[in-house]
Amino acid sequence: MKPTDQDEAGEITRILQAWDHGDNHAVDELMPHVVEKLRQMARKSLRKYKNRQGDDTLQATALVSETYLKLRNVSHSQLNHREDFYALCAEIIKNIVIDYVRRKHALRRGKGIKNESLDDAVFNVSWIRESKSLSIEDLLVFKEAIDKLRAKYSRESKVLSLKYYVGLTADEIADSLKISVPTVRRDLTFARAWVRREVDLITSEIFSQAVNITSPLARETYLDQACAGNAALLKDVRLLLQRTGELK
Repeated sequence: MKPTDQDEAGEITRILQAWDHGDNHAVDELMPHVVEKLRQMARKSLRKYKNRQGDDTLQATALVSETYLKLRNVSHSQLNHREDFYALCAEIIKNIVIDYVRRKHALRRGKGIKNESLDDAVFNVSWIRESKSLSIEDLLVFKEAIDKLRAKYSRESKVLSLKYYVGLTADEIADSLKISVPTVRRDLTFARAWVRREVDLITSEIFSQAVNITSPLARETYLDQACAGNAALLKDVRLLLQRTGELK
């Protein structure tokens, strides 16, 4: 009888628990259950980058293999569900690709070749800005923003990773993190706005100016003028002010 998805999830959970308790062979036992999902994640991260650059030197299979090697260096997983495991793998895959891109860019720049342009599909971040083309420098800035978010807002960072790197639904994220679906949606909205503030100079500048305005009426007047009818930008800045305790 073919195992059900629930059976598979239970088996993965069992292996993760063994891993967390120091079983050195747990990762090897886990890989047959997750390798196809990891290949899908790797292909998703690489597909449009390779298409745009004509670059076949980094393959999904090699990316999964390197991910596996890095997982073997994790002594205690502290992972409770397969969604947590996939979030960890997504982070590893993202870092491998960014390191690869950084090295390749450094080599090409040394040869006098202009900066490459990477499609946003590499990290599925088309929500950051209107442009759908991100430079390598943009991606590195984005990675730094995600690292800062993780350090300051751990849960919100996990929600963002599970949504955009693993592709889970709000219900699946809520189940994985043991929070409500409305909380997932609020966290996701905030995390997106927070990262936009870090990578987008306009959002950052408006937020920085608004923080220093003590009068609520004067602040609202400034926000209306600065956002110039951009409802999405205004919503982002207000949300950031509310969540960081600057706007009641």
